[in-house]
Amino acid sequence: LAPHFADSPIIIVDIGARWGLDTRWALFGPSVKAYCFEADAAECERLNALAHPGVTYIPEAISGKAGQATFYKTRFKESSGLYRTNDVFFGRLLNSANAELVSTEEVRTVTLEQAREKHGIPMPDFLKLDVEGAELDIMRTANLGGTFGL
Repeated sequence: LAPHFADSPIIIVDIGARWGLDTRWALFGPSVKAYCFEADAAECERLNALAHPGVTYIPEAISGKAGQATFYKTRFKESSGLYRTNDVFFGRLLNSANAELVSTEEVRTVTLEQAREKHGIPMPDFLKLDVEGAELDIMRTANLGGTFGL
């Protein structure tokens, strides 16, 4: 299928891109253009050094509103996010130590639409969200008209 998208690449926006874009997209080769957002600047730098052509990692925290927010860093970095873990609920799970709060950091947040405008990102064909509870906030303020898959 990849050649059918050569003139009009598949546009992917990945919000919460720690560890990188899912490798399944590689089968489309150069027919994919991916914009991956990750609040951790060091992780973005690492991922950009390894990125395939057409994949860009952007160190920004996407949220439902622009401004300052607290970013809650947890023991298991993948559990970090703009919402503090609900210890009452999560504490009942076997992997509850993963969400243990390690530190907080004040971050600047932008909406998906602001990020798209700033970075010249076209309307995504696919949007992937993994932001530890802020998914609905992002979707409420995003223009998803024309987005094929979420």
